[in-house]
Amino acid sequence: MKTLQYPYAVETENVEKIYYLSKQRGENEHSELIVHALKGCTFKIKDGEFVSLLGPSGSGKTTLLEIIGGIVRPTRGNVFFYGFDLTAIKAKELALIRLKAIGYIFQDFRLIPVLSAFENIELPMVFSGIPREVRHKKARELLKMVGLENFGEHKPPQLSGGQQQRVAIARALANDPMLLLADEPTGNLDLVTAMKIIKLLRTIAKDLEITVLLSTHDLKIIGVSDRIIRIRDGVII
Repeated sequence: MKTLQYPYAVETENVEKIYYLSKQRGENEHSELIVHALKGCTFKIKDGEFVSLLGPSGSGKTTLLEIIGGIVRPTRGNVFFYGFDLTAIKAKELALIRLKAIGYIFQDFRLIPVLSAFENIELPMVFSGIPREVRHKKARELLKMVGLENFGEHKPPQLSGGQQQRVAIARALANDPMLLLADEPTGNLDLVTAMKIIKLLRTIAKDLEITVLLSTHDLKIIGVSDRIIRIRDGVII
């Protein structure tokens, strides 16, 4: 449920991410390999926008989404979430924002295979301390929202790729996020299923009045977006 009145859901200012990797050269020698994943990314996303982050594989899309989602810290720069500087708060506070206000959809779904679809959706609400009856009711509503009301007892291996992605979407919505981040949500799906997932995301975003940032390399997917942000080699172009 949206509680903040602020014009921008996301603001990034000169965000950089550098990875330092050790490269073994010999028995007692090694050198440091530097990977400059993001190079001063600056942009804004308005509250309620549906934005596509478009770029080829290796362009920095995932790293940028992980930084915005509070999963990874930037090397330099600032990320603001409804005016709050995520780079200036403690890890515990960041984890709370990530749990309560930001939904994340992973390309590889990351569902827990031993749990049913219902239990996967319910899990974020368990971590939030939501009472059992309330979270059960919400999980059933979310299953219906994504068209899987008859698949709640199925475990991920028993579901198709499109169905697993729908469960992942429902799970990301469990705690009523203000921002939904989707990392290549159609990357493992065929075109027909992919378009259904994107249209579902668009409908949900409109109905729930939430902001969506979706990463993709597929030009066919971006037609549903309000706006496109292009990234290449870690640079917003």
